Amino acid sequence: MGVWSAHEGELGIIKLIDSDGKEMAYGIMSATEEWMKPGPVQFKTTITFDAKNAEKGTLIIHNNPGDGSGDEAGESHQFEVPIRFKP
Repeated sequence: MGVWSAHEGELGIIKLIDSDGKEMAYGIMSATEEWMKPGPVQFKTTITFDAKNAEKGTLIIHNNPGDGSGDEAGESHQFEVPIRFKP
C-alpha cells in the first residue's frame, strides 16, 4: 500500500541530525509483525541521543526500496521532520 514498502522486514532508516548537519542518532525501522501479508504492517525503531548542546535538528526518514532494478525494487523516498529540542 502506498509508496513505502518493506524489504526483508526492513522499512528503512531514520537519522537525527543537528542544525550543523552532525548525525546524532541512527535507527533501522523493522517490522513488529508478519511483513509478508497484504495491507498495513507496523514498524518501529529506537534511537538514543543527547541533545544537551543542540537546540534544533531534523529527523530524516528514508525508505528501503529493496535490491534489484525495475519492478524488483521500489522507488527511493525520504521525508524530513524539523525538531526543536529546547523551547
